[in-house]
Amino acid sequence: MQNKILKFILWNLIFLVIYKISVAHENHHHGKEERKDAKNQGLILGKVNNSYLNNIKTIFERKCINCHGGQTGYPWYYKFPFAKGLIDSDVAEAKKHLDFSKGFPFKGHGTPKEDLEAISKVVSEGTMPPFRYWVLHWDHRINEAERKAILKWTSESLNEFSKEQKK
Repeated sequence: MQNKILKFILWNLIFLVIYKISVAHENHHHGKEERKDAKNQGLILGKVNNSYLNNIKTIFERKCINCHGGQTGYPWYYKFPFAKGLIDSDVAEAKKHLDFSKGFPFKGHGTPKEDLEAISKVVSEGTMPPFRYWVLHWDHRINEAERKAILKWTSESLNEFSKEQKK
């Protein structure tokens, strides 16, 4: 009798475990959703990168890459100790925030969306390049047409990310 009760309990436990495993996700296929999200994210990044390559990259190469890129072209006054320390610190800080040398998405501390928001903010406010840089490098300030192009690109790109979030 005791054997039958033990078998009954054991079979019920086995059945319960199998049942729980089989319906644990209630027919949700999380892997498929994650792959779809990753694919959509990849499509958005590709679209934003194409727009960047066609419309913005040349502006960033002329105006921003000196501090936010792989190869820094140092000015003649870089050899002075005070200037050298200040420039090295500024360039390291700039690259930590955004590094444009590898294209979009940029290397930095934010997500692609956060990077676009940051670029839009500094371009709108006119805070890049910093005053102490552009006072000696007038040719590195962005003009009105470049400013509009960058703001258009960031706005359209952020809209792409927003559309995806609404789905």
